[in-house]
Amino acid sequence: MSDLLINVISAVIGAVVGGAIAWIIAAINFEKYKDLANSQSASERRHSARLAVEYLIAKIEDSELFRVDAHYEIWDKGFRSLNDTRELSRDAKCKLSIIEATAVLHRIERFDSELRPLIKLRDSFERFMAERGADGVARLSQASDWPDLDAAADELRRLQTFVNRELNPLKDSIRKELTNN
Repeated sequence: MSDLLINVISAVIGAVVGGAIAWIIAAINFEKYKDLANSQSASERRHSARLAVEYLIAKIEDSELFRVDAHYEIWDKGFRSLNDTRELSRDAKCKLSIIEATAVLHRIERFDSELRPLIKLRDSFERFMAERGADGVARLSQASDWPDLDAAADELRRLQTFVNRELNPLKDSIRKELTNN
């Protein structure tokens, strides 16, 4: 079997296994949070959910991914940031569903669904790099040859527009639904 075919198969298997692992982790986290929720007061659960959402917002505000012009994006770093953001999103969704904070949960779920097209392009990027056998600095120089580069730039701009439009309403929902009064 050629090295190219082995790299492609490895990338596909890695993407499938990575997705399965992410779902298993999400299920384990949900069960863990349910157990934790049973041992916490309603006020503690609400505070924990608020912190989880605030961590997510801080990540969004601090990440260059949500601010940088798409043509200057360093996709390796951007996709790592995207993965971190999805982890924080999962954590927030688990905690919000436990306390039934539906307005905030709905906004986080919409945000999560807006990430999906870029996640699919992340998988395309990883396959492309695996086919090239690129690592380190070679990945940076070869990223400009990635066939889905323009599609990724368009998706990133769309995501940035969504985040710019929805971040303040999310903050307002947090104040309304998760502030202890």
